[in-house]
Amino acid sequence: MSVIQAFAKLSQYPVNRRQVVIGLSLLAITACSRATEKSQASQSNVAYYTCSMHPSAHSPVPGNCPICGMDLIPVTSAANGTKDSIYIAPEKLKELGATVVVVASKLINGANSLIVPDSAVLPTGNRYLVFVDLGSGYIAPREIGIGAQLPDNYQVLAGLREGDRVISGGLFLIDAECRNQGVLTTWGDNS
Repeated sequence: MSVIQAFAKLSQYPVNRRQVVIGLSLLAITACSRATEKSQASQSNVAYYTCSMHPSAHSPVPGNCPICGMDLIPVTSAANGTKDSIYIAPEKLKELGATVVVVASKLINGANSLIVPDSAVLPTGNRYLVFVDLGSGYIAPREIGIGAQLPDNYQVLAGLREGDRVISGGLFLIDAECRNQGVLTTWGDNS
């Protein structure tokens, strides 16, 4: 069945090829204009644009990387977070398998201690990182001090408080995005 026949079947009036083409064109224009409106609205908190392969390339407007020609990606300002936070859309976090867990206390060797699941801790050589959920898609890396390593948890000695919300799962990809946006430097760094 052709597109024209499908439209004729849906419509109570006979349609010709020209009417179908005009109708589809209007639908496409409407869809594109709505996508542009959403894109412009989401770009209101863009700090600059950079290349995923060359993070040193910065531009105030979208375009192509001057080094490799790839499309530049937006880096958002930390409106909800700090200068050391990044934005990852909540639906993207779900795609990565990330969930938010709340830091809780547990009785360990007769004393209350903070614990986080081991899936929320990223060992990076000589330090341990967690990604704190600041809300609305903003995430900030934070170094923590760990104590006992329990079967599925780490004891937290420093860097978190009870009730803090941390990301569990998808940490390597989140870490890569933090490094891409310049929030973190290199693996195993001492800073």
